[in-house]
Amino acid sequence: MLQRFFQTLFLLFVVGTLIGAQRINFEALPGGGGRPADGMPIDNHWRSAPYFVAFALEGTGPSAPQIAWAGGVLTAFDGVAGGLCDVTSVDMPVTGQGADCTFLTDDGVAGPPGRPYTYRVTYSQPVMEASGILLDVDGVESYHIEALDEMGLAIPGVFMDVDAMSPGSGNGQATPWGLVTGDPSRPIHVVRIEYTGPMTGPDMGDGISFDNYAPSTSCPARVKHNGGGLSGANNRLARISVGCPEVGNPGAINIFNAPGGAAFCLIIANATSIRPFGSCGSADTVIAIPGNYMTEAVLNGPFGLAGAGSISMPYGPMDPSFGQQSFSIQAAFVDPGVSCGFSLSEIVKVKIP
Repeated sequence: MLQRFFQTLFLLFVVGTLIGAQRINFEALPGGGGRPADGMPIDNHWRSAPYFVAFALEGTGPSAPQIAWAGGVLTAFDGVAGGLCDVTSVDMPVTGQGADCTFLTDDGVAGPPGRPYTYRVTYSQPVMEASGILLDVDGVESYHIEALDEMGLAIPGVFMDVDAMSPGSGNGQATPWGLVTGDPSRPIHVVRIEYTGPMTGPDMGDGISFDNYAPSTSCPARVKHNGGGLSGANNRLARISVGCPEVGNPGAINIFNAPGGAAFCLIIANATSIRPFGSCGSADTVIAIPGNYMTEAVLNGPFGLAGAGSISMPYGPMDPSFGQQSFSIQAAFVDPGVSCGFSLSEIVKVKIP
């Protein structure tokens, strides 16, 4: 049954250019929009594939965070003179910290009297991982970063607290953070970043400065989500999460946000630039590519319910022969809720160190 279904899919392996790295560094708007202006509000600009995120601020003030230019008008923090982008210390990150000259801040006010606003990053298609950096966490400042599920509830254990003693913290420096949930049946729908420090003390109240956001991976140097999916019923896009694959370590490939109870086929292709599956209208032929891995199985969850299907496929310690290789991963699902009868996950590209 599964074999007959998946023979209707065309494995289209072609060398070409896929969507680039998914990390958001705010240096340029998506779609070739150029560098965003200093002070520009950012909300739905990265709502489309492969990012699927919208930025907002909680509370009664401005509804959206805004762009800050290092060396521009003081809107975020007083950093390090002669740092990354200019001779001034205005909004200036330290060189070599992984930050850029354009980043996101909250309300454009650096310092007291107001409390920094809480960031809210909302996903139109959920994830199991997210990561980024906070800039200039120093003095008495501290932050709580948490993941919320589809009901807006905190996912137990999926949070991180950051303060001036955290690795990478300091004046103008970049503090890395990351969230990972191990439960594909309860993925991340919202990332929330809240200031939790006191209202008095050194450096209190600088705006939350935020950069290099990887919306669906905790290992952006190794894992890139490249779009190429085909949404299923109710416009749900099946997602894949792979963690941080590394030689000698076990791990898992997690599929989630897919049709409940659906039969699916997973392809792992040893290639750097491919499109494992075609889309609606592709030829009804399977091209056998030696050296590629394919498996068939059935997702859990209520049958046919969009977003309910998930599965975790663990693997043992990775063999050293996989080192320094690149792979592309994609899955196809039986989905009677769409006209062509199947949906596709995004393509995930993995480079094993």
